[in-house]
Amino acid sequence: MAEVSEPEASGSNRRVLVVCAIVVAIIIYLVGKSIHKKSVIAGLRSPDTAVRLRSTEKLMEWKILTDVLSRQPVPVKRPMIVTLREMNTGAAADELVNLMKDRNPTVQNEAQFALEKMQPTSIPNLVGALSNPDLNVKNRAAQALIRIGMPSLAPVKGETTTSVPLIDAIATPAARPGVTQVVTTLRQGAVPWLMKKLADKDADAGTKACAMDILSRLNAQTAAGPIRAALNDPKVDPAIRQAGLVALGRLRHPDAYSLLRATLSEKDPAVVNNAIVGLGELRDPRAVALLQGYLKGYDESLRDAAVEALAKIGPPAVSALSGLLKEDRYEVRVGALKALQGIDDPRCVGVIASALRDPDENVRRMAAEALGRAGDPRVVAPLLSALGDRAWRVAIQARDSLAIVGEPAIPGLVKMLGQGAQSSSAFYAQAALEKIGAAAVPALMAAAEKGGSLPARQRAVLALGSIADTRALRLLENLSSAQTDRTLRSAAERALRQVREGRRVG
Repeated sequence: MAEVSEPEASGSNRRVLVVCAIVVAIIIYLVGKSIHKKSVIAGLRSPDTAVRLRSTEKLMEWKILTDVLSRQPVPVKRPMIVTLREMNTGAAADELVNLMKDRNPTVQNEAQFALEKMQPTSIPNLVGALSNPDLNVKNRAAQALIRIGMPSLAPVKGETTTSVPLIDAIATPAARPGVTQVVTTLRQGAVPWLMKKLADKDADAGTKACAMDILSRLNAQTAAGPIRAALNDPKVDPAIRQAGLVALGRLRHPDAYSLLRATLSEKDPAVVNNAIVGLGELRDPRAVALLQGYLKGYDESLRDAAVEALAKIGPPAVSALSGLLKEDRYEVRVGALKALQGIDDPRCVGVIASALRDPDENVRRMAAEALGRAGDPRVVAPLLSALGDRAWRVAIQARDSLAIVGEPAIPGLVKMLGQGAQSSSAFYAQAALEKIGAAAVPALMAAAEKGGSLPARQRAVLALGSIADTRALRLLENLSSAQTDRTLRSAAERALRQVREGRRVG
């Protein structure tokens, strides 16, 4: 092999040295950058506000603050929320929106409150968050805008026109539920801007449909005419037509009933569904006869829509719904019960209670649930009877409904404790009293001390132990040491331990 000349070898060595020097320089640079980055991140933990601010600004400049904060513990995030709020910039507001995704509810709450304090700077960020994929962020953004109040609807002057960012957001489908929630809660200031959207020829069908929906929820009668006119167009977009039908019903337009009735004959289930919803919003008693037919139908979505519509029509629908409880198909009877439980009418309690004798277990359970929601003392007697239902699901629902009724149910439940040792009704009565809790303690103490039968006293004692109220302490001490029945004494000893340990059952 030919030998390498000395000049060539020297040149090769110089190239190696240059390469090594470059590699060393790169390593030193990367190590230095890493150390600097760690130093900046460490600044987020500093108790010094100025240091935290400098670190925050640098990390935002590097566009890594969101990622860095996601890996920090709660004690670091909370002071950072304060720092971001004090910065009061749009970029800082974006970071706070991201912190509303945090796993810790405290961080979420404090980020939301900081955004509220940063208004008006934060309003565009909160409006943008209404279309966030994270449902929790969307809900918190809506709540923040509601708490901010009317500044959320403040107009912003652009280069060519003036608009309201919150109203403009209805152009984004994902933001529409949030915008509707905010605007219908605030109720003032939005109508003129929504009317502009309705009249805008360049606005898409979804935007106009959303504007119709919100305007009708605000009872903006000025919108009734334009909405009716839009439905006259034979080429009207289906989304606008469906929203318009519901809106006319909600606004009680004179033509609403005839339009909605005619629409029921169409073949498209989505259009028919909207017509049913519109009839419910209209609250016209004439619609009852039309709607009850859908409760008898086999289309579940139309049946559900009819249930809600009849509940909104209210008292005029009670007689028809009572008749539907005699239908052969149980799903029709369940639908009628669902509608009845949404109607505030004194007749409903008796009608619903009659369904506790229905042959179908599902209907009886639904009736027991509906009575619990009624909030009427008259439901106590039928629910007490339902505690002995042959189907345990019905009995458990009756128990839970009696617990919801609360104090008015206590005397009847205590009386039921005296039934036989194997009585399921007495077992569920005891469980209901335990769920009622502290309000039942005086009556249970009286029953435990001199409740008549031994089973009644024993169940009262066990219920007192489950509630674990210290008012029963002395009584239980006396019963556990007295020369009484061994079963009662054993129950008192167990209850006494529960009260002393503070254990609450149920």
